[in-house]
Amino acid sequence: MAAILMVVAVACGVFVGDVFADEPLPQKPTLYAFLDSDDRWTPSLRSRVRSIAESGKRTEEFEFDESRDLAKQCGVRSAPGFVLAYKGRVCDRYVGVPTRSRLAGMYEFARLNHKNLATLVKKGPIRTIDRVSPEILRATVRITVDSEPSSTGSGTIVRVGDGDALVVTCGHLFDHWEVGDGIGVTVFDQRGSVRYEARRLAHDARSDVGLVLAKGIREAAVVPLADPSYRPRVGDQVVVSGCDYGSRPSGSVTEIAAFDRFLGPGDIAVDAIPVHGRSGGGLISKEGKLIGVCNGINHVNREGVYASLKSVRELLGKVDK
Repeated sequence: MAAILMVVAVACGVFVGDVFADEPLPQKPTLYAFLDSDDRWTPSLRSRVRSIAESGKRTEEFEFDESRDLAKQCGVRSAPGFVLAYKGRVCDRYVGVPTRSRLAGMYEFARLNHKNLATLVKKGPIRTIDRVSPEILRATVRITVDSEPSSTGSGTIVRVGDGDALVVTCGHLFDHWEVGDGIGVTVFDQRGSVRYEARRLAHDARSDVGLVLAKGIREAAVVPLADPSYRPRVGDQVVVSGCDYGSRPSGSVTEIAAFDRFLGPGDIAVDAIPVHGRSGGGLISKEGKLIGVCNGINHVNREGVYASLKSVRELLGKVDK
């Protein structure tokens, strides 16, 4: 079974550069410390933060319970949490108990990398979802790659036509795939499940997106791709779907935590950690459109990481030519 890609880079990954319209972030490098007075680590952490302030750097301390809205905007959902804001962006983030050198290093990290950070303006109301649509689960499939070793993951049917179904999944399912290896797409309904033979259309290791064409599927539920102009927002509720450990599809409602936490193709972080078998599963908007593909875990912030809609559309554009 293919393991979920582990995203464990604090030093080599750039944490999200979000710009928030309702709470402007500082232009000069500033460390935001969200602390809990009742936590046993707080006295030591206050000392570390104040030591940094005494060295001439800007810092601000907040009581987490009294500043939950600001903490949430900065992507901090528990205390202790630390954010380095620079030029109106969140440049680095640490949730937990950091060393003094880790906190001090956030300033240099931000200075070196702020030009590479993506921006997101948070405008308008947050999109909320009442429940997981059955249509989403019917469009969620299990994918088996009969390579050596074999891989099992999830996918989402985004298009059906001419007796075939186009499935979007992750690229790392094909890490060991070779020409001639079998690929199966299993579709589930109330009566049970049916496996269809499929072929790999394309996959991209850099963006970790893959496309599969399942043969002989004339009718199926579909989750279409969102329009290229669709702009999700931090705090939006979304549905994550997939086949946990290769079982029947399941889905849950979570919310978007951040964008572009890491250098490279765009990514979306959500407040739900995927389990084995969810690789390739869909990230679906309130409108029922696919906006991302599960491809990793950020253990530092306990988040699921999804390839962006742009990456999916770019790969699909190459196939459709």
